[in-house]
Amino acid sequence: MSLAAAITGILPSVPILDNTNWFIWSKKFKKFFIGAGVPQVTPGTTIDNAKLKAEFNRVDAQLVAFVYSKEYQYLIEDCSSASVAWAALKKHFEKSTMGHRMAARHKFYNIYHDPSLSISQYI
Repeated sequence: MSLAAAITGILPSVPILDNTNWFIWSKKFKKFFIGAGVPQVTPGTTIDNAKLKAEFNRVDAQLVAFVYSKEYQYLIEDCSSASVAWAALKKHFEKSTMGHRMAARHKFYNIYHDPSLSISQYI
């Protein structure tokens, strides 16, 4: 898949990032990076081939505009590549704080079982 195909095919299904949907957003954005041909943005792997690294750096610099989030611009406004912006957002959202743990517990314990729904609703 090319960058243009990823933008038109995958990007519209990615929700706008807010303080409640990091894990959903990040999974969909990982698929976007794979579709754009740069899955290395998220895992932080290194590229040994100089030609491939130059191509990655070029596309990585272009993708930072798509990672940009209006609500979280203060975290990534100085980032010049998608991989650096991704790392900054990941650091912010995946840190373990009392607030995150309390929100997770609240969400877990407020699950109401409705037998008329399929099990996939709860997974």
